[in-house]
Amino acid sequence: MKPLELLQFRITSGIENKKAKDTLTTAVPGQRVWAHLTIRNRSATTRQVRLVFRVNGDERTTVSLDIDPSWSFRTWGYNTLRDLDTGELDIEVTDDTGKVMVSDKLPIVRAKDAGKAK
Repeated sequence: MKPLELLQFRITSGIENKKAKDTLTTAVPGQRVWAHLTIRNRSATTRQVRLVFRVNGDERTTVSLDIDPSWSFRTWGYNTLRDLDTGELDIEVTDDTGKVMVSDKLPIVRAKDAGKAK
């Protein structure tokens, strides 16, 4: 079986027309944070990736995403931070063999300290 290939990964504040709206550098308590992925699946069958969101090491949301055979398949999942969350949001994507495809972190800060890159 051919491995899944991660072509792009972005942490964003939203999805528009199947694309990441922006790239977050921080998140604020209460915010919905999206992980947008573009994956190549060169196998003949639908595969799956697992998207895990953790806040300060505590698992909050786990999403299984189907990846259809494609040269460039876009998919996404999200986690809504709690109003009192602070610290760090960790996002990890694993393929259906358990291999970590990508892992990233995002600081959770008060609203006045938040920022995002376009």
